[in-house]
Amino acid sequence: MNLKPREADRVASTVINTLVQIDHLKGSRSITRFSSNEKYRIDNNYEDLLEILHKTLNKLTSKTAKDTKETYINYYLIRNVRNDEIDYYNILLGFLEAYNLVSFELFGGNSPSISLRINAISQMERYVKNPIKYDNKILTDQYFTYLRAIEMYKYLFSLPEVGDSENEKIYNYTKEFWKIVEEYFFGNIPSKVEHAVYNR
Repeated sequence: MNLKPREADRVASTVINTLVQIDHLKGSRSITRFSSNEKYRIDNNYEDLLEILHKTLNKLTSKTAKDTKETYINYYLIRNVRNDEIDYYNILLGFLEAYNLVSFELFGGNSPSISLRINAISQMERYVKNPIKYDNKILTDQYFTYLRAIEMYKYLFSLPEVGDSENEKIYNYTKEFWKIVEEYFFGNIPSKVEHAVYNR
């Protein structure tokens, strides 16, 4: 296997993190992580962890009720399946998905949950220890979009009423309101709104 350093690092990280998850589920200590230098010590019985992945795959493909469609397969787990067994399925499918071998969704269950697969634990730990250095452009953009929406609502619903009669005020306000909304969707945001967003 001839991999570039970055790809080799991703592959190694995926394998190690998968083994760490299985090791944790088993309650064994086959893998020890040294946080000081971000290295791992893996005992000789790591093959037992890989064997669990292999057995889980066999159980899923040969001993689980399924419904084969044209482009995908539905697997059905009975309600009394143990939680750790479902966890093993999740780990297996997440591992396979990391290599683009499968794409999967998990539906149902009595306790809905969201599972996050973190392939770079050490990087996450660095940011937890020093959060001021963490920067996420997507979250920052979402935050300012949220602030902009709030300030836009404030701006729209505090427009001055212009006119001599009540009907004239309503007409002028409505006309100006929809003109500003139209401009907003064309990307023209009132300077007062932008100023309020960045000076909160």
